[in-house]
Amino acid sequence: MPFHHDADGSFYYRHWDCETPRAAVLLLHGFGEHSGHYHRFAAALVHSGFDVWALDHVGHGLTGGVSGRFDSIDQLSANANSLTRLVRHLYPRLPLVICGHSLGGITAASIALELEPEPIGIVLTGTPFEGPPVIDDKIELIMSQDPGYLDALQHDPYKFDTGPAEPSMWEAISAMTKTLKSGLAQLRVPVLLINGQHDVIAPPALARAWAKTMPNATAIEIPGGYHDIPNDSSHRQVIRYMVTEIENWLFQATSQNTRVPAHPAVS
Repeated sequence: MPFHHDADGSFYYRHWDCETPRAAVLLLHGFGEHSGHYHRFAAALVHSGFDVWALDHVGHGLTGGVSGRFDSIDQLSANANSLTRLVRHLYPRLPLVICGHSLGGITAASIALELEPEPIGIVLTGTPFEGPPVIDDKIELIMSQDPGYLDALQHDPYKFDTGPAEPSMWEAISAMTKTLKSGLAQLRVPVLLINGQHDVIAPPALARAWAKTMPNATAIEIPGGYHDIPNDSSHRQVIRYMVTEIENWLFQATSQNTRVPAHPAVS
């Protein structure tokens, strides 16, 4: 795939194409990752009938820069908006879904507040809305238990020590908390929040609390799951929830019938 260049900057992106797509999904990865870690996740979405587009954030993957460093969430959002404009230019009739994990979830929520026309829905996984969590020193910090993902991280040629950049990352996320809280409370677009049961970075209780402040949000807790839930051992379950919800959103976008939930919302 090529790099995308415009007035806001330059970034690397990937496109997993579907032969007859029903929607386009913009996928935004988390801190310390890159789009290459989402081949399996994207492939599952493609087989479900969706085009998938993803970029490497500044300081990550092939986009490059200082490892893990970026100026602000606004900088990441500007790149995500640029890719969105490209997708809509190439496929103007495809409904758009925004999906973000962790840092990518913050970025996805940020662009959802300003994107015109609106996406048909937003999926936020493991999103730490309120900045750095307080983690008990006695708790083992497990991000995923999926062997394939852990192996990919271990042998990733673009991996880096996330420690030096973590303070600035958390500062950038914390700076967005107030804006997201007020903005998401006014957002009419449906939102699906998915968190692992054992996620200590973005606990399910945090997602449920934020879901209650949004007009049209559903919070799902994945039993036994950890923070990197799209790439955890329960990744198939995450895809099933996501695909079911996107199909609901597509139905809503083309029909005035009352939506019948495919699963109960977690309260």
